[in-house]
Amino acid sequence: MKTFKFHHFDVIMYVGHYHDGKPLIAMISAATNNNRSFDVFSGEVIAKCTVNVTDRLAPGTVAIKSWSENVGMLAFFEDNDIGMFTGEVIQQQQQGFEHADVIRLSEWFREKHSI
Repeated sequence: MKTFKFHHFDVIMYVGHYHDGKPLIAMISAATNNNRSFDVFSGEVIAKCTVNVTDRLAPGTVAIKSWSENVGMLAFFEDNDIGMFTGEVIQQQQQGFEHADVIRLSEWFREKHSI
């Protein structure tokens, strides 16, 4: 399984689904000495990358959280060829967030995780 670096953590990408079937992407801590040095154990959730928006998204796209503890998430997805920003921003204050950046997931990531 491919390991990535987000902030100072070694992470692997977890893909599941929200209750409505939309993809949910999270970062899970990898079993590394680096993570152990921060008292982080294998399998802990480091970040929830996506938000479940009420807007209908194009196939192969997700809305990512890039504020608060997720600052740098958009750059992480682009730098690691996981996805690219589409230019679309979703505003939904009633959902508990200000905005979410829509990204198109890369072909390799969609194929690997059956998205």
